[in-house]
Amino acid sequence: MRTAKGYGAANARAKFVISVINLGHHWGAFLVNTETKICYLFDPMQLSSNLSTLKEAVLTVVEKMLDMTDQLDYQVIAHCQQKDSTSCGIREL
Repeated sequence: MRTAKGYGAANARAKFVISVINLGHHWGAFLVNTETKICYLFDPMQLSSNLSTLKEAVLTVVEKMLDMTDQLDYQVIAHCQQKDSTSCGIREL
């Protein structure tokens, strides 16, 4: 959380907060639009367990950092599905 704040993620003027998260041997991402209060979750494998882990990370760390506890609406980006077992990292970039 200190690192994210250091890069300005908690700045009140920041419209978007985006991050890539390592889920063990896989990568997922989220984007928070602070104006619309929508958090977009993306898992290239489209696994509900990975999406739950991403959401939990946002709920426990990011919402508090942005002072938006219980204010975000979560939406899943459900396209660009990964077809192999190695391209998740590049899809997140």
